[in-house]
Amino acid sequence: MKEIEMILVDVGGVILLANQRITYRALQSYGIPPEQAAKFFDNEDYRNFSRGKITGREFHRSLVERHLKHDLSYEEVVEAHDAHIYELNYKVLKMVQELAGRFPIAFVTDTNPWQTRREREFIDLREISKNIVRSSRIRLLKCDEGYFPYIAQRFNLNTEEMLLIDDDRSNIQRAQNEDYQTHRFTNWKEFQRFLKSSNL
Repeated sequence: MKEIEMILVDVGGVILLANQRITYRALQSYGIPPEQAAKFFDNEDYRNFSRGKITGREFHRSLVERHLKHDLSYEEVVEAHDAHIYELNYKVLKMVQELAGRFPIAFVTDTNPWQTRREREFIDLREISKNIVRSSRIRLLKCDEGYFPYIAQRFNLNTEEMLLIDDDRSNIQRAQNEDYQTHRFTNWKEFQRFLKSSNL
C-alpha cells in the first residue's frame, strides 16, 4: 500500500447500518405492491434529491405520482424512508475514531436532507472530522462523472494518496479507475483485518 495522506469514509452502510428493505416493508404496510415499493430508491428523482437538485417536497410528489403510483402523505413517505437507517455501527465507529488520531479523515456520503437529518439523530460526525462532503451540497453523487476528481481537487491531494472505504462495489470501481486506493467494506471484522494487514 502506498503512503496515505487522507482516508475517505462512507457513512451509510459503514458508520450507519441501513437496509432499504425496511422501507419497502413499511410501504407494503400502506398497501403498495412489492414491485412498486422497490422503486422507492431506484429512480432518477431520488438521485436528484440526493444531488440537491430537487426538494423533499418535489421528491415526494414525483415519488407518489410517477413511481409508487399510490397516494401517500409527505409524512408517511418520510417515515418510511427514515426507517431504513436504523443503528450506529459502534465497532466501526471506534475504529474510525482511532484512525482519526493518526490520519486526516473525510466523510464522503451520498446523502439527501432526510438522510442527513436521520444521521444526526445517531451521531455528530463533526466530532470526528470537520471534513464532510455531502452529495446534496456539492450536487454530485459518487456515480457521477467528475466526482472523484473533485474530491482530490477539494483536498489538494493526488488520488493515489487517498484511501476510500465504501460498501458499494461500483463506487470502489470508479475510485480505482481514478487511481484511488480502496477497501470495500463488508463488515466490521473484515474491516479490522484489513486495517491490521495494512498496518493502519
